[in-house]
This record gives sequence, structure tokens and C-alpha cells, in this order.
Amino acid sequence: MAFLVYFLSEKGPVSATEDKYLYDVQQKVQEEVNVSQEDLRKIIATLQTLGPKPQFSQFAVQATHPYFIFKNHALIYWSDSKFVPEYEKVRGTYTVRSFEIDRNKFVVNHAQTGEYEIFSLIELFRLYESETNHLKSTYNPAIFSIDPQNLSVEKSTNPHLNIHTEDQIFLFVVTPPKADSLKNQSIPVNVIVLGVLGLFLLTIFVLSLIWVFNHEHQYEKAFLLLVVFLVGLRGVMLFYSLPFIFYESNLFNPKFYASSAIVPSLGDLILNLIVIFFLLLYLVNYYYKMKFYLWVMHVSQSLKITIASIFVFLSFYIYKSLYFVLVNIYIFSQYRLDLSLSIDFWDRPLKTSCIGIFLLVSLVYFLATHVLINLFIKLLRLTKPMVYMGLLLVTSLLSMAFWALLLDIGIGVLSLHGLYIGLICWMQFPRYLYTFRYQTTIYFFSASIICAAMATNVVYKQASRRDLVMKQQLGKKYLAENDEIGEFLLSKLVTQIKEDTTLMKIARKALLPREQVQNYVKKSLLDNYFDYYDVEISVFDPAGNSLTNVEGSSNYAAYEKEYNKPKYKTNYPDLFFINEPRNGFVKQYVEFVPLETNFDEKVGYIVLDLRERDGITKDAFSDLTMSDGSQLELGNFSFAVYENGRIVNSGGKGYNYERKMPLSVLNNPFLFSEGITYSGFKHLGVTGKNNRKIIVSSEEMTPSGLYSNFSFLFLVLVVTIICVMLLYSVRYGFTRMNVSLATKIQIYLNVAFLLPLILVVGITLSIIGTKLAESQSQSYLSQTENVSISVWPAVDKYAQGKMSEEFLSDTLTKIVSNSKKFVSIFDTTGKLLATNKNLIYRTNMVSKFLNPLAYIKLMEEKELKVSLSEQLGNLTFTTSFLGIRSNEGRLLGIISIPFYDAKVWYEKEVSAVIGSLLNAFTTIFVILLLLSFLPLMRLRFLYGLLPINYEK
Repeated sequence: MAFLVYFLSEKGPVSATEDKYLYDVQQKVQEEVNVSQEDLRKIIATLQTLGPKPQFSQFAVQATHPYFIFKNHALIYWSDSKFVPEYEKVRGTYTVRSFEIDRNKFVVNHAQTGEYEIFSLIELFRLYESETNHLKSTYNPAIFSIDPQNLSVEKSTNPHLNIHTEDQIFLFVVTPPKADSLKNQSIPVNVIVLGVLGLFLLTIFVLSLIWVFNHEHQYEKAFLLLVVFLVGLRGVMLFYSLPFIFYESNLFNPKFYASSAIVPSLGDLILNLIVIFFLLLYLVNYYYKMKFYLWVMHVSQSLKITIASIFVFLSFYIYKSLYFVLVNIYIFSQYRLDLSLSIDFWDRPLKTSCIGIFLLVSLVYFLATHVLINLFIKLLRLTKPMVYMGLLLVTSLLSMAFWALLLDIGIGVLSLHGLYIGLICWMQFPRYLYTFRYQTTIYFFSASIICAAMATNVVYKQASRRDLVMKQQLGKKYLAENDEIGEFLLSKLVTQIKEDTTLMKIARKALLPREQVQNYVKKSLLDNYFDYYDVEISVFDPAGNSLTNVEGSSNYAAYEKEYNKPKYKTNYPDLFFINEPRNGFVKQYVEFVPLETNFDEKVGYIVLDLRERDGITKDAFSDLTMSDGSQLELGNFSFAVYENGRIVNSGGKGYNYERKMPLSVLNNPFLFSEGITYSGFKHLGVTGKNNRKIIVSSEEMTPSGLYSNFSFLFLVLVVTIICVMLLYSVRYGFTRMNVSLATKIQIYLNVAFLLPLILVVGITLSIIGTKLAESQSQSYLSQTENVSISVWPAVDKYAQGKMSEEFLSDTLTKIVSNSKKFVSIFDTTGKLLATNKNLIYRTNMVSKFLNPLAYIKLMEEKELKVSLSEQLGNLTFTTSFLGIRSNEGRLLGIISIPFYDAKVWYEKEVSAVIGSLLNAFTTIFVILLLLSFLPLMRLRFLYGLLPINYEK
């Protein structure tokens, strides 16, 4: 009926789709424009109250969108430093219009009051030239629910695609996404409501039929109907991408996790597990009333043994399937999803979903194993205990051997399941699920220990796999030979230099030719690709004499003698590549460029000397603006490069290869395939060219760290079990559960154990978190102060007019080259003076203006230093700012250092403290559980297996 209404009310799905999409975009843009205009009214009201010489902070107004104030075409205030437009690119007589600025697209609201001009920017599209996991070129999700095919600020001849304000002022043109991406847009709201209502009524109908079948003791039909309904519903949802087409959540977004057609997202995995859970829940309650159960109980003894063995084999199959469900969380996730102990669940909701998956996997495992092993026990109930325990042992060993040989799963992991089913068979735990006793709680907690141990093994195995991959990447990166892209760009640069007449004039007539040629080449000709190279440019006259005003400078012939050798040659003439132990295997390119006029008149020579900056290969992913946060782990690695059996270079965290690593290890073939463990470290070898080998090492995961993950997962299950029992007791009361006094006492003790745990963890997290944040902030400020002391002489010279901006940047780069820090210096107006990493500014990741809050703190409130939280894309980090002052106390500039790893290290330290607490609580809890379990074992041993009443 719902779909009939849809097709009768709509002309066609595609046109309806586009119309609704464009209508939604128009409505959202108009809302944002109105909000921006309200911001402008508040700003204008504030400006009208200002005096003749207002301070920077007096322009600050609480606004939804970033705004910028100009006076006499000069920027005097910016509310956001991520993107600051130039006046020439937004000037004009308009109230609202769209602009494309450096390939970014904005709607700009413009207002003027007196001598002030205000521009409020509404982001439509933000482009990042260098995309990472943290920085993605995106359309504004507040306006575009789905990314359009195209967006243009030029008016279209098709008025249908033009977006306007409420006053019919043209803004931009949007091309809607393809129809397949808009399936949710094409279904009207009334149809969705009818569909949900229809599903609700269908569910009521199916449940009613199931109740009727149960009442008539037709449990097989009821179960079959439940299977058809739930599996059919999931099939329809998967075919039509429900509920993702209605609810665009990351949980159901395939880009975050895509395992297969039936598990296209994390949300679908959760729904699949929920379906399995409900089916198992029905079986647990009714399987012993089914005809199959009655039949299997009356077959011959030999057939019973066969069927019982099949049940054991099936339990191992289910166990290994659920094990790989957890493994797939790591393998198929496009972002870091895991089950390890962490405190960032609020910031990473998908990780919370992974814990939810772990809970569902544990429930499915418990219920499935319960059904199969309970059937195993009942089939062999008349058999002697030692006989059926022996059968269980043999079948388990054969199952473990089969799955271990067939799949990549260790015997140790499979033996966990073997121990579990052996325990519950010996103690007859399945019988206590139906009558709540003290043994029931031990049954639950035993399953929790096995599930937590299984998941901990997954965490360990996947951490080892990740460690292996990262070591391989680091080793290959470090041993990498020629930079082919760099060589191609250098060949183009040579052509540009030879044809550049301005450069010829500078080389001939400049007062300081070396410095001016270097500045001109770097600023006008050198590609951004070489921002991670230290570039030295030497200039020589036609006779080959150096034009550098430094005594002892090498002449052109000396450069040729040192570098113009056959072993350094590349595929390009006059370009040479050096990568040897004497320069620490740092990539070095030397390019010889003769300068000649069109009449073959020699002007001189230029030599380009490019060296990859120290630390770029050693810590290949140190710049978090160019990588993802997980690559911080590379800082924990040590490495050593071997050539002809001797160490030619080493570095990293500081593992002593000379003393702790015998050369015989290099002959171990496992070192270069899966790695080896030696003297408490895990080592992996990578072979490069020219008989070079690199060993990358990291500390082996400590038992305490492994136990912390187990404690976390186990206590998650314990908390869940106790919460379920409390909710059930509140809802029904203990009387309906037929709970004995001993069981009640045990439940109360568990609650008494849980509440202090939550309280202690919460208080500790608050206290430790606050203290650690303060300590971290002070540490960052101290590091910034140390850097400022080193760069102060250069900044002082610049302030006195004795140094140019370009030379200040070069000096800054040399000073901080070994610190692996991203340092920027701003002048007293808040504009960028110098930085050691230009790429982030050249690619417009951030603007060349100081954080406005830091400007207010240091310039107006006279703070000496300040530490602020900032965000770039979806990366949150800490930046320290410090004022650089002259000997007289005059502010010369402001130094800024972002610490991209601040949040990661904070979480790591806090997680370590929480892990220690969880370890202590888990140890106490398990010991108490064992102490209460031992009397049961003793009774079992003394009285043996008593006859069981299976009347229920």
C-alpha cells in the first residue's frame, strides 16, 4: 500500500529525487544565510560602540560563522585562523554572494558601517590539496546531506539548478548526486511512515502467529516462521541499504567498514548478530520441546554418540566463526577500530560500536554453546562420566586440529573453547540456566572469562600484525632509493631556470647574488614537493668561482669532483643522487645548472643541493598534518642498517644493536618474513638494494598490557551481567526467580564489588586526567620556551632590519632541523614571519595568521605564554604560544608550536593508569570467583555426577 501511494503521487523517482534534494539545499542555505546576517547585525552593533583606537579583542563577538573585519582594505580582525580571505578576493558592493577562493567555495555575507567592512563566510566546500585521515576535502554537511556531483559559483542556464536567497539573490549552482545516491530522497515522508507502520503491524502479526504455534506445541513451525521473518527482513534491508538511506550514520556507512555483501557496515553486523541472538534465544527456551529433540533422544546409542560428536564439532565451528568476526573488525575497517582499552569512546563512537559487537558476539557464543553442549550432555546422560568426558576430549582435539590446519587460527585460541566446554560438561552448568542459582553466576562469569580471553587474543594478534606492517613500511621507506617524482620535478626546474631571464639578471648584477638567487628560486620556481628537503643553492661566475661572501666556499670544480661520478648518475643529465653511509643514508640530490644566454654567452653556474631533512625517513610519518594519528607509534621503533655484515647507521628509540644483536641473527630467515623475538624485543628485517639490510625493532607487548585489555573486556561483560540481573530483579523481583539466600548474597556481593570499581575509576580518571593535562601543558610550554631561546638572536636581527624574512626562515629551519617540531613565528600584527614547514601554509591547510585567542592573550592581556586546544580537520591537538621579547622587554614576535600527538599521549598515559586499576580489580574478582568455585569442585569430586531431572 505504501509503495502504491508513492507511485500514484509521484511522477517519477529521479525528478522527485532531484527536486527534493535541491529544495533541501535551498532551505538549508537560506537558514545559514539568515544566521550569518544575524551575526553581522550583532557585529555592527558592537562596532558602533567602539572608540577611535579599539583593541583587537573589542572586535570579538559570539558568532556562528567566521567573520573578518577590514579597515581601509586592511585586515584588522579575524575570528578564525584556519582560513582568512584576502580583501581583493571578496571586495565588492553586494550584500550576499558566492565566491571561489583558492578552489574553496563560500557564501559571503557583506556589510559596511563607517570605515569598517565585515565579511561573514559560510563554507560550502573546503579543499585540502594533501588529504589524510584527518583532512578530507568536504562539502559542508550542514547544507549538503549528500555530496553533490558539482558546485559552481557561475549562474547556470538551467534555472532548476540555481540556488537563491529568500530575496532571490543568486548564490551558486549545484548538480545533484546521481539517483542511486538519492534513494532516500525519492521516498516521501508519508510513504516512510506507512512503511514503518506496515512493518510494525507485520511484526505484531508474526509474533501472534508464533504465540499460536507455541500454544499448539508446534515449535518447529514457530521457529521456522521466526527464521523466515527475521532473515527475510534483513535481506530486504540489505538489498535496499536500509536504514542507511534514511539515517546517514557512520555506523551504517560502508566507507568505515565493509566486510561482505551481507555485512556492508558495522551497523549491519550488529543487526545480523541481533537476529542470530533472537533465534538462539528462542531455541534456548523451546528446543527441548521440539520433535527433533524428542527424536534424537530415542535413537540408538551409537547414533547418539555420532550426533553428540557433531554437536561438539559445530560448537568449535561457531567459536571460530565468532573469532573471525572480531578479527574482521581490524581487517576490514578503513579507520582504526579495535577492542583495546582506551578512554576515547566518546570521541570515537564507532569504537563504542565495536564493544557492542563484542558483547553481542559473547551472547551468541554463550547461547549457541549452551544449546549444543546441553544436547551433548543429554544425549550421553546414561553414559559413564569418564566415557563421555573422554569422547568430548577426543572430539575436541580432532576439531582443534582440523580448524588449526584449515585456517589461520592457533591451537591456543581453540583450546580456550575446549577448556570451556569441558568445564561446563563436568560441572553440569547448562542445567542451572533455567533455575537461577549460585552456579548460574559462575556459569555466566566462566563464559565471560573465555570470551574476554578470546577477544584479548584477537587484540594481541592484530597488534602484532599491525606492528609487522608498520615495520615493513618504515624499513622500505628508509631503504628507498631514488625519489622518481622528485627527479622529474627537478628536470622541469632546470628547464625553467635556463629560460628565466629574471634569474639571469639577478645572477649577473645583484649585490648579493647567492642570497637573491636562492630566494628567487625557492619562492618562484621550486615546487612545494621539496618542502621536506633542505635546499642549498650555490652560485658561481663563468670561471667557476663562488659568489658566496663566505671565506673557504667551494668552487664549481670542487662540486664536480665530489659529485659528478658515474655511481651517482641518474636518468637525467647533470642530476646526481647520493645515498651513502657517510651522509646517514639521507637522500641527497645535486643538480648542476649552467646559465647561458640565447647567444651561448656564459653567465655562470648554479648548483642545487637538496637533502631530505633529517628525521623525514627516520620518522617517516612525524608530521601529523600529513598522516594519521596512529602513525605516532613509529616513535617507539629502533632501527639499524647493515651493509656487508656491519652496522653503518642506527637510530630510533635506542636499542643497542652492537651489544644485544649478534650478527648470526641476520642469517635467520624468519627475521625477514614474520620477525623474531630476541632479548625482549620484536625484530623484523627488510632487505634493500646494494646488499643493505635494516632491522626495525620494538618492545614486545608486556604481560601487564595484555592483561589490561583482558581486564577491560572481562569487566565489560561482568558489568553487563550484573546490570541484566539487577534489571530483571527490579522488574520481576527475586521471588519469581526462585533465588536462594546464598545466590542473593552472591549477587549483592557482586554489586558491592562493582560500585566501588566504578567510583574509584571515575575519581581516578578525573584526578589523574586533570593533573596529567596540567603537566602536559607545562611540558609543551617548556619545549616552546627552549626553542624560542634558540631562535631569539635571529628574530632580534630581523627586528633590527639586519635579516630578511627569507633568511629568517632558512635560519629557523636550520636551528630546529633536529627537533622534529613544526615551528612558526608571527610578527606583532599576527601575520606569519617564518616557519620551518611551509607546505601546510602553501597548501592552505591553515592561514598565515595567528590564532586570534592567542593574539589577545599575548598581545593585549600581556601573558608570557599560553597553551590552547586547536582543531585541524578532525584532529584535535594542543598548540603552545610564547612571546619573544627583546632585552628591553619589547615584544618582537610570537612563536607557535603545535603538538599533534598531545591527545594521543594523554590518552595513552591515562589508559595506563586505568589499566592498572582494572588489573587489580579483575585479579581480586577472579580470585574470589575461584575461591567460591573450589567448594563446588570438591562436592563434584566427592559425589560424582548425580542423576539430573530434565522434566522441564
